[in-house]
Order: sequence, then structure tokens, then C-alpha cells
Amino acid sequence: MPLGFDDTMLPGLRAAIGRPDLTDDPRFATPDARKAHARELVDVLDSEFAKRELSDWRKVLDDVGVTFGIVATVNET
Repeated sequence: MPLGFDDTMLPGLRAAIGRPDLTDDPRFATPDARKAHARELVDVLDSEFAKRELSDWRKVLDDVGVTFGIVATVNET
């Protein structure tokens, strides 16, 4: 499960971030492809998640059943 999610969560995640186009992107089509292109996928996700506040994302991701967690820095914890 590269990047902490499996294929069952991907449709909800793509819908939640407004990127259904990722469905047809061969770089992210399979677990192996996502692993091989992990940096690119992180860049896509970082860009999308930067568009909204954490409180917004909590609701959006909860609503589609995507499990998530916050990666905090030492100072934030």
C-alpha cells in the first residue's frame, strides 16, 4: 500500500481532492506504479491539500471514508 492507501480508498480520495483525472494516469494505476512514481504522486497530493484548510479536509475525507492522519513536526506535537 504505497503512500498509506490501498486501491479501495483511491476512488474516494480522487473524488475528494477533485482529481478524477488521476484514474487514467498510468503512473498511479497500480500499487507498483504508484511506488515507482511516489514522488510525483506526493507532489500532486501536496498541491491539492495546500488548497484548503485542515478542518475542511477532515470533513471531506471523513465523508468519503478515507482514513488519514496528520504528520506533525516535533514543534507541532
